[in-house]
Amino acid sequence: LRVGAAIQTPTFMSVTDRWSVSTDTYFSSGNYDSYADSPVNDYTYNLTTPWRFNAGLAYTFGGFGLISADFEMADYSTMRFSEWDNRGYSGWNSYTLENDVNRYFAGKEYSGRFGVEVKPVPTLSLRAGYALRTSPQYYAFDKNGEKYTAAGFINYYDEFEHGQNYIVSKTAFEDIIGTYSCGIGYSSEGSFFADFACRFAKYPTGYFNPYNDYITGGDEYLPEVVQTRSLADMVLTLGWRF
Repeated sequence: LRVGAAIQTPTFMSVTDRWSVSTDTYFSSGNYDSYADSPVNDYTYNLTTPWRFNAGLAYTFGGFGLISADFEMADYSTMRFSEWDNRGYSGWNSYTLENDVNRYFAGKEYSGRFGVEVKPVPTLSLRAGYALRTSPQYYAFDKNGEKYTAAGFINYYDEFEHGQNYIVSKTAFEDIIGTYSCGIGYSSEGSFFADFACRFAKYPTGYFNPYNDYITGGDEYLPEVVQTRSLADMVLTLGWRF
């Protein structure tokens, strides 16, 4: 029997972004062809990553097989941005909006992994597993009970910043990512070994509007995109120990 647990404290890091823009225009006549390049820009800021907690449990049945379970929680609402400059100044004012978005629209993400492995003969192992992960994204509700996403909150941020409105509660998206996996492994009495594994992940259905500048009224509807996504992959490993 193996039991384990761990706490990962936040990481405090300094991040530097560097970027530039280059544009070219071409016309059929060639008389007005032109180009322009911007200078290279850079910006440095501080980032605090979230806390993480995990625990695991596994039991081995001699040489026949094992079962295991692992759980993890990360709290993304504790992420923070702050200012940085060459004089060592550090502050929060420039990132009030970003930090408020993290505080109200990010939160705890839970994940679990479950697996079993069986060895019918010493040289062959069969494995199967399942993993699930909840969404760290949240909805928020204001003083009037209106529901906001992060995008809506940003659009009306002036009202929240000046105290005309405020967030009273939040609730997590009901999105769960489920992943199924299985595999088979062979290990010879010599140096050769082989392993084949496959995995299938099903992502939640997403809905979004590709345009935000429509003028609507009456029974008109914004065009909506429905996104369904899944991912399958297979891995074959061949090896020789020496």
